[in-house]
Amino acid sequence: MKARRSPFLATVLLSLMTVKFCSLGLTNASICHDLEVNISDSSCQGQVQCPACVKISWFERKPYVYRQKNKTIGILPEVLDLMLSKCCGNHTPSCWHLHHYEPISNPSRLLFEVSNAHIVYPVIVDSQDPLENPANMIGLIPPSSISFVVLKDKRESFPKKLLMSVFEAWPVLILTLLLSILAGIVLWLAEIRANPEEFPRTFIGGAWEGFWWAFVSMTTVGYGDRAPRSFLGRVFAVMWILLGICIVSIFTATLTTSLTTISLDTKRSVTGSKIGVLQRSIELSMAMQQQADITVYSSIEEIRTALDDKQISGAFLDKYFINFYEELFPQNIFKVDQVITQNKMQYGVVVNHTAIDKCFRKLLHQDRFIVYNYIKNELHRTLKIENNKVAIRNSQSIFDPTGDLFYPSLYSCVTLVIVIFLIGLVAEFAYFKPSRCLQKKQETNEGKKKEDEKEESNS
Repeated sequence: MKARRSPFLATVLLSLMTVKFCSLGLTNASICHDLEVNISDSSCQGQVQCPACVKISWFERKPYVYRQKNKTIGILPEVLDLMLSKCCGNHTPSCWHLHHYEPISNPSRLLFEVSNAHIVYPVIVDSQDPLENPANMIGLIPPSSISFVVLKDKRESFPKKLLMSVFEAWPVLILTLLLSILAGIVLWLAEIRANPEEFPRTFIGGAWEGFWWAFVSMTTVGYGDRAPRSFLGRVFAVMWILLGICIVSIFTATLTTSLTTISLDTKRSVTGSKIGVLQRSIELSMAMQQQADITVYSSIEEIRTALDDKQISGAFLDKYFINFYEELFPQNIFKVDQVITQNKMQYGVVVNHTAIDKCFRKLLHQDRFIVYNYIKNELHRTLKIENNKVAIRNSQSIFDPTGDLFYPSLYSCVTLVIVIFLIGLVAEFAYFKPSRCLQKKQETNEGKKKEDEKEESNS
């Protein structure tokens, strides 16, 4: 006896064959039908007829798209929802919904592993190509300039740099001293006969007096305690004073340049610098164009660790990363050293549904600022480029009461003065005053002794 199938059971089995269960990107589990949107419902009518379940293949790239508490969120899902709402009608479970597959672990397989996805993201799109490109790639996120993010210099390192800049001028100082010695010897030779009182005939004594005269004349002090008297000596003195002015100016300029270089917040060169970038990112392409020494990382946390460990000089990040990772790159630790402008590449999607693809392109042709205005409201923070006020604050930090070095310098000088003053007082009362008293007593005794001897001789 053959079993009879009821029409109801056959209908249920047939429905189960065409129904798939999936997890939504914005809600929990839901039924995903391989059907089109029900256009008989006026609330579901859009510009085009879309699938009731829009299937999406993706890999995680914060902040563009990522999984959080079993929900797929980010800039791209939100922009995509905005665009689909305009193309497919109201985003309600009765009309259409999004189905995000599990994220792909290998981004290089994004376009190959899931062939039945309606939309694939994130992909890098060349925004300067025509919108009618054969790859169905559409750029949705506005292009962003790339920021070269570096660690700020620590405040406590500035005094050390300041002192090192002074010490780095030692070649000019050594040359100045050697020229002064030579000038002093030449003047001694010229004055050895005409002025032996001020420039002795002995080599050591005469050369030393000549060096003293050359040094004080070069610095335009000219005490006048030593002066040439002979004709040749005075001619040489005029030439040396003119030359000395130039030498002192060179030394002063060298010190000024060194201090200015340290004070100013100079930009670092990207070319040849070690730059950290994320794999398969726009920043990687820009770093290659800038001829940087590139280190590729799989996560932004790895880049932060490399910056802290000084394994890299800086990182390439766009404004979306900086805005999203506010706690990872705080303003008091990091700064933007320079901004590299680019308006060519942007993040977008690959649309494998003809109707949705045409609708997206039509919307972007009509009003590109649909997406721009939405994303602008999402960006609230960026790292700052330090301006000239930082350089002024650094250069005045020793003498400005609001500077970082003023009070340490003041306290150090006051402490040194007090210590020297106390040492002087101790020496005065413990050594010099008893010595003077003893000397005075000896002088008094000697005076009395002389008077006694004088009286004895008179008597």
